[in-house]
Amino acid sequence: MFIDEARATTAGAMKKRLAGMLPQHGFIDAKTIYAGTPSWTLPELGTEIYQGDWQDLLRDPRMKGIPPISQLNRSGPTSRSNVTSIIEGVRALLLAGGGAMRDRDIANAIVTLFELDDPDLYVMRDTDQDILDQRIKENGTEVVEAADRIWDALTTEEQRVVGFLDEPAAICARVVPSYVDPVAFAARLGYKMRTILEADPPPPGALELVSVRSVHLSRNAS
Repeated sequence: MFIDEARATTAGAMKKRLAGMLPQHGFIDAKTIYAGTPSWTLPELGTEIYQGDWQDLLRDPRMKGIPPISQLNRSGPTSRSNVTSIIEGVRALLLAGGGAMRDRDIANAIVTLFELDDPDLYVMRDTDQDILDQRIKENGTEVVEAADRIWDALTTEEQRVVGFLDEPAAICARVVPSYVDPVAFAARLGYKMRTILEADPPPPGALELVSVRSVHLSRNAS
């Protein structure tokens, strides 16, 4: 009961947030399509309407790999990185459904996708480009070179995931490639990282820089 109440409250706030955000990113107000019901769609979906359960769409492959978000502001503008992830999530949701969806269903799906009704699963990060640049500037040449060596030893898929290895499994799984088992992938990457670090221990700060790069890459992946 308490979870349902929390979700309802969070979804209501998300619905308002989306109303201000979606028109700026090419989404179409679909009230005329959905018989006056507040709803949203994409231009390429025409007048189609999704009439199924929004929870079913969360299992669609399109919903995999959407970067997690940091804690949302209770007031004021949404951060650039959070906007990117939320917009990507809504777009994937509508494409998975193949038609217009009610705004409350979209909001509920986004709340569930990013687990906003469970604060324990938040990834409390800010990975905008200016933060990344500042970390690089502060860390110095030796640390940057060590981070480069670690970074270059990883595949692109591993680079996207390495910054989330210490996060809850539900968060880490979201950035693991959809075609592999998330638990096995994370385990292999963890072993690879231990091998790299034991062979050439990096100076303090290098791993933090790798993590910042990873989260930034994941947030801004196309």
